[in-house]
Amino acid sequence: MLTLDILEKYLLPIIEGSKTFEIRYNRDRNFHVGQYVCLKHTRSDFVNHKNVMISTMLIIKIKYITNYAQKPDYVVFSFDKIGDVMTEVEEIKWKY
Repeated sequence: MLTLDILEKYLLPIIEGSKTFEIRYNRDRNFHVGQYVCLKHTRSDFVNHKNVMISTMLIIKIKYITNYAQKPDYVVFSFDKIGDVMTEVEEIKWKY
């Protein structure tokens, strides 16, 4: 499964259901209908006196693709959300 980084300002509307498409560079990815993709936003935070990386992930399934009126090598695809939002927390270990 392909994992794509996404900014929080784009992921949140997808999670709430108001954004149902992505515009992505496609030259080296070869997106196709039926493909499962993990959208992932990662940020650092300080939780319980520890530095951590928090990743928010959502699996989608591409249902339509077009390159109509896009820049070269870009596509627009629509998708369905698959499953629930997942969160992963990993402690950042500093090496001195």
